[in-house]
Amino acid sequence: MGETGLMKYKTQEFLIDFLYVQNLPACIDASIAIEWRRGGTSERLAKMINHIRAIMDLFEKNDPTRYAVSLREWRENLRFLEGVRAERKWLQKP
Repeated sequence: MGETGLMKYKTQEFLIDFLYVQNLPACIDASIAIEWRRGGTSERLAKMINHIRAIMDLFEKNDPTRYAVSLREWRENLRFLEGVRAERKWLQKP
């Protein structure tokens, strides 16, 4: 944790890869996989954003001081993904 420069770029690269390219592992229950949809869809992006927000809520309720660095980085990831959502041209139609 404590991303700077290259680490921040790598995190954003991972988020984009998961959004557009990666499939969920085969061990994931089919009902859960359906919720995440296929890569490149607005549904996948919304699920990613909602998932990060849910994790942030849990950590903020638990101990915001202890998890301050993680929370800051998740906020940055949310801003990044919200920017991707604003550029809808990148997304495939579901």
